Amino acid sequence: MYLRDLGKGQVYINVLFGHSKKSGSGYFLVDPVLRIGKNDKVLALDSICCQTFFPKSLGPLTEWKGCLEVAHQSGYNMIHFTPVQELGKSNSSYSISNQLALNPIFGNDVKFGDVQKIVNDMKEEWGVSSHLIYIKNKG
Repeated sequence: MYLRDLGKGQVYINVLFGHSKKSGSGYFLVDPVLRIGKNDKVLALDSICCQTFFPKSLGPLTEWKGCLEVAHQSGYNMIHFTPVQELGKSNSSYSISNQLALNPIFGNDVKFGDVQKIVNDMKEEWGVSSHLIYIKNKG
């Protein structure tokens, strides 16, 4: 049997009996394992209750935890963040002007590690997972 990767998760399956013949195609599905809390408790995929936040609307990083805690207290167990990088002229949440810099609205000395600390604290203290979109431009 020969599996050929076509990209984006699709494969062709060929069974070789003296000549190559396409026998089928399909996808492999690998479910993620999400862990929350200090003890890395598994969060069942069918129990996710997610709230989206636009970091540009959260203001300085020092104010984030107060805003995010409202989601936790409301029963959300996952927070989805739109990109945290420096935004372009349109100020659209997905228009990134500098993929290596954070949005300056978060504060002058804020680093990616500071954002990571908030995400880690949410996971360990509240049992809230997160999904952060990080855009990396090619080139």
